[in-house]
Amino acid sequence: MKKISTIMVLLALYFFSCKPENQSNPPSQSRKNKNIAAELLQLENNRNNAINTLDSNRLKEMVIPDFVLTTVYGELKNVGEIIKSLQTNYLKGSTEKHYTKSTQVNIYNNGKIAILRGIYAIEKHEKNGVIVFNSRYTDTYAKINGFWLLVASHQSRLKRRNGNANW
Repeated sequence: MKKISTIMVLLALYFFSCKPENQSNPPSQSRKNKNIAAELLQLENNRNNAINTLDSNRLKEMVIPDFVLTTVYGELKNVGEIIKSLQTNYLKGSTEKHYTKSTQVNIYNNGKIAILRGIYAIEKHEKNGVIVFNSRYTDTYAKINGFWLLVASHQSRLKRRNGNANW
């Protein structure tokens, strides 16, 4: 875990010390970045669909082997733990729909690294109705051997206007 944390810190320092490539670029680079952004948004939708359908094989194909999710509670989970948690909730009778919205894409390192930020929503369908949990998310993707893979994901609580946490 220490190795992963060190890598994530170094990547974060590198990314945030650089200007995103989708700012003030020539038109040809801008078009390329728009295509990359569209591809990543589709990939994000595909990942959410894999989560919604409990497709563990597809989900594993979309992340690096050392992938880590930091939850809104500060827990670190690998892809196996995420899948197990989703399956457990499903077996308990909880139906969930995961999706993202208001996503912004920043592209770095000549189109080899991307950071997606936005709102991550989980709709829980229970006996008493639907409950929606919203959190802020940051996903880091890297293009490895020609494929975009999710390296790390972080979720944090959103504050409601009255100051209470929305979770």
